[in-house]
Amino acid sequence: MKHLFTLLITLLFTGLNAQWTSISSPANVSLFALDFNKLGAGVISGTNGHIISTVDSGKTWKDSIYTPAYQNKSVKYAGNNNVVVGAEVGHNFRSVNAGAGFAHQTVISSFGDMEALSFADDTLGFGVDNGCNVVRTTNAGGAWAVAATPCSDGLNNLATPSGNTVYICGNAGNVWKSTTKGNTWNQLTLPEATSDYFSLFFFNDSTGFVGGTYVASSKKGMLCRTTNGGTTFTDMTDSLYAAAGNGKVTAMHWLNMDTGYVAIAKKVYKTTDGGMTWIADHTSSDNINNLGVFYNKLYAVGFSGQIAYTAIPVKTVVIEDTTVINNVADVKPLNITTYPNPAADVLHLRLPSNDAAQIQVYNILGATVLNEQLQGNSIQVSNLKAGIYIGSVTMANNKSRYTFRFTKQ
Repeated sequence: MKHLFTLLITLLFTGLNAQWTSISSPANVSLFALDFNKLGAGVISGTNGHIISTVDSGKTWKDSIYTPAYQNKSVKYAGNNNVVVGAEVGHNFRSVNAGAGFAHQTVISSFGDMEALSFADDTLGFGVDNGCNVVRTTNAGGAWAVAATPCSDGLNNLATPSGNTVYICGNAGNVWKSTTKGNTWNQLTLPEATSDYFSLFFFNDSTGFVGGTYVASSKKGMLCRTTNGGTTFTDMTDSLYAAAGNGKVTAMHWLNMDTGYVAIAKKVYKTTDGGMTWIADHTSSDNINNLGVFYNKLYAVGFSGQIAYTAIPVKTVVIEDTTVINNVADVKPLNITTYPNPAADVLHLRLPSNDAAQIQVYNILGATVLNEQLQGNSIQVSNLKAGIYIGSVTMANNKSRYTFRFTKQ
């Protein structure tokens, strides 16, 4: 017997041979970085004081010029209203109205060019400069202070998968990790110790990718992956080099462990098998500096004012409720209660029994952010970024599966 109750879950995945669309940029200047909030507002940072913004999920863009007319190298939202644009020589611009207007501020006099920004939550954020300084804010960019200077070479990028953990990368093999909100740092050992590393992408504290320049002597350095928090890295350069040749990975974005995009010179390369093979997915007229996603679109920005995007098709996952027949799995959607919801640190689940179970949690892009044995009918969610998540619990006794949805605050 089969019950016809059906749950539909919408996730993002990538289709093959996606078409890219170029947008007429309102400013013919070099564009360095972009970011969106959850409501469809977006900001692109550019040279000569240009900051380009959208309020309609990228359908239309408006150009504004702010003084001093710096190279605006980085941009990140802290929540939906606060957004910071990092500029040259210790300066930045901050908006408290989602990017509708910006005010100039001085970060700190001894700070260099803010090459990259990242916020762990709505208030805690970090920036890195070309002099290996790491700055930190605890009030959404209202004020900044130097947290550390872990190395002597310039830094290029950073990632904040959780409130405690920060990864940074830079020139001359510099990749560092902090698990103390930037107070102390440990240098990580990568397969190629001399590469200049420009890009990072981490799903959580343990799993992520680092991209950099190709080193001919070792045939390594373009891409590597860790699944244990940087204790070890696996070099993945061979397959990327086979598709792209010699170059450097200036930006990357991964939808899940299988599907990812990297920018190398004028092209965006795509993999759907975890980096085993790559194809050229997009060719631009000039070099690409950054990649970013809003809902179902992947954006690329770069020199000469270029803005392009490709659609990430929406997939509907169907989970049906069936009874157990001859030990066939019984799948039961949304039959459990979670609390508190939203959750900040610990999420409790009311399950029908205390039997052993496996739990998986997915973000809205379909990436697995948690996969572990359930202990005591509760899970630790403090390391997850704020947002909406889908969970699945599979009971070991009869393989019954329960799904739930919760919000991480």
